[in-house]
Amino acid sequence: MGNEHLSIEETEVVVVGGGAVGTAVAYYVAKAGCQVVLLEAGGPLGGGTTVASVGAINLLTKKPGDYLRLAQASAGMFAHLEGELGASFEYERRGGLLVAETLQEAEYLAYLAGQQRAAGVPVESWSADQACRREPA
Repeated sequence: MGNEHLSIEETEVVVVGGGAVGTAVAYYVAKAGCQVVLLEAGGPLGGGTTVASVGAINLLTKKPGDYLRLAQASAGMFAHLEGELGASFEYERRGGLLVAETLQEAEYLAYLAGQQRAAGVPVESWSADQACRREPA
């Protein structure tokens, strides 16, 4: 990364797409010592689908397993990335709120919350009154 003039013989990895995933892959592959070329169809890096996304790392809906572990690892990486890059990108760790509208949904969310707690996710369960006080909107 950083050398726009690599020849095909010098290139070890080609990453296609300059969005959030492509730039992250290129960064970490380059950090591991490989010569990387990042190809973007047009416009600025992160200017396609990435710019239209919420930009959230969502642990809230993930069941324990690969997707939750990946989201937890991503959240952990972002906590240190600003310092590593020496640039601010306004990362904020925030929570979310899932609301059960039926008894069946409430039972599932209680189960999911227990599973997530066991996997190390800081989860709180609120009654309807607590939720209304904490989030009046």
